[in-house]
Amino acid sequence: MSETSTSKNEVSNKVKASFNETLRTFVNLLKSLYKSAPFFVVIFALLSASLILITANSTTLMTTTTVALVITISLIVFATRGNFGEAILSLVGGLFTVFRFDN
Repeated sequence: MSETSTSKNEVSNKVKASFNETLRTFVNLLKSLYKSAPFFVVIFALLSASLILITANSTTLMTTTTVALVITISLIVFATRGNFGEAILSLVGGLFTVFRFDN
């Protein structure tokens, strides 16, 4: 019985470590984006936060989660390619798709 509890604790510790590493990487991503284009990052963050809050108040949890995922992916696209156009296209395309199929 203790072997099972030990393995669950190990899995739990691995998940926590993985989450912490992901969070640390995301914070570093935001810092590097802010260094390259501070105005864009501030405006994008404000728009993203307000869009997520509005979506959370007016739609289901699944739609809100999908919107947050689309925004995160568009940030990743911008960070990896450094191209505002591609980031905006991924954002707009994703949001159109999410709200098109929202019931």
